[in-house]
Amino acid sequence: MSEIIFFDVDGTLMAHHGYQISNATIHALHQLKKAGHLLCIATGRSYDSLKKTPMLDLIEWNGILCNNGQLVLNEKQDILFKATISPSTVKEFLHIARNCNYPVVVKCQNRFLSQEADQNVIDVHHYFHNEIPPVGTYSNQEVEAMNIYAPKDYDYRDFKHIQDLDIIPGDLAYAEVSVKGVNKASSINYLLEYYNHSSYIAFGDSPNDIKMLEQARISVAMGQSEDKVKQAATFVTLPLDQEGIDYACKQLSLYLEGGKL
Repeated sequence: MSEIIFFDVDGTLMAHHGYQISNATIHALHQLKKAGHLLCIATGRSYDSLKKTPMLDLIEWNGILCNNGQLVLNEKQDILFKATISPSTVKEFLHIARNCNYPVVVKCQNRFLSQEADQNVIDVHHYFHNEIPPVGTYSNQEVEAMNIYAPKDYDYRDFKHIQDLDIIPGDLAYAEVSVKGVNKASSINYLLEYYNHSSYIAFGDSPNDIKMLEQARISVAMGQSEDKVKQAATFVTLPLDQEGIDYACKQLSLYLEGGKL
């Protein structure tokens, strides 16, 4: 039967360095389309960041989730859902971050960095092959999400009292900051309703994929994922650099038109 399938981008479809997408992964996406499945992106990247990658040109996507679900687009890239962080919360968060000397990328129409880049900012942006934004000032711009750059072992205790934010530490020295309760799993529901589906399949590799994997009917963790990500999945495939997408699709019979799942 036709499935709706959600793919994380970095570390799942695309290697972090150089926006590399293997021919086997591209072929897999086309085979899934040929089999009649609906394919959607579910990424922590903002929409403007996603557009700088080759991802949107690979196939005609049936939906896109950006900023871990803060923005949901349909196949025409019309907005189905959008969440923003309140100005007072942004100001409070930036004030604490400044006192702790942790830089923050504020994701607004013209994203900016709250202070000069430190080594964590440089390392993370190099890893994701992203440009470091200029230093800027917050003046009540509409903010969908933020990234804060703190040591990998930092527990974000200084921000715990901010009730309307979720802070998800990444694999490196940073964390993703978004509206509380809004994540990939919750925002998938907008596309399920749009396409009249009651369940979905998900592929992911990072901590921000865990809820999406847990709530999927079938979930695939990439082979290089941390153990906590693998534990959230129903199937663990090969690592990305060993063509884990193609391997999982074959093992799960997803290439079969009207497949058995």
